[in-house]
Amino acid sequence: VRGLEVFDITDPAQPTLLGSVVSEGATFRDVKVVGATAFVAFNNNEQGGLAAFDVSDPANPTLVSFQFFPGVAISLLIDGTFAYVGTDDTDAATDDGALRIFDVSELLDTNANTNNFTALGTIKDLPQGESIGHAIGLAKLGRTLFVSDSQNNGVLVLDAPSPDNISLIGRIIASPDPFGLAAENDRLYVVDQGLGLMVFDVSQLNN
Repeated sequence: VRGLEVFDITDPAQPTLLGSVVSEGATFRDVKVVGATAFVAFNNNEQGGLAAFDVSDPANPTLVSFQFFPGVAISLLIDGTFAYVGTDDTDAATDDGALRIFDVSELLDTNANTNNFTALGTIKDLPQGESIGHAIGLAKLGRTLFVSDSQNNGVLVLDAPSPDNISLIGRIIASPDPFGLAAENDRLYVVDQGLGLMVFDVSQLNN
C-alpha cells in the first residue's frame, strides 16, 4: 500500500474517507494508532522504516518523524511506549533484522521538545538454537510476546517483561504457516495460511 488513509467508521456500512497521505516511493506495510499518532512500518529501496504521523486532524495526516533501518519491515506492534517492528531478513539487502525495538515515548508525549525514535536493539538469535527469520505477525499479552515466524514454521512465544529482557518460552507448532496474530483475554488468535483461523488458550503463560 503506497499511502495512509483515514476513514470515519461511525456508520460501518458506509466508511467515509476523511484524509490521506501518499507515500513517495515507499510501501506502507502495517499501521497502529495510539491516540492522535499513527505509527507506520514501511519499506523504501530495500530499507525498512518506522514513521509517525499526527492524525489529530484526520483530513491532513502530517509526518512527524521517521527512521530507516536495514531489512524489510513486514509487521508492527505498539506496546506502551515501545514499538516492535518485525522484519524479513531473507529479502533484505543485508542479512540483518528479525525483530527491531524502538522507544517511541517522545512521539507520544505532547510536551516533548523533540520527536525522535530511539532504537533499543535487534533480536534475531534465541536460545536453544531458535531464531526469528520472518516476523510476519506480532501480538503481546501481558509480558508474553508472540511472533509469527513463517520462515521457520510456528508461532514463537517469548517472555518479554521489558525490551531489554526477552527470552524464549517455546513455539506453537500447531500452526505451521502463521500469518496475522491478535491476543485478547488470554486467547491468541492466529490466521494460518493453510488452516484458517486458530484460537489458543494462553492463560497459563501469564500465571
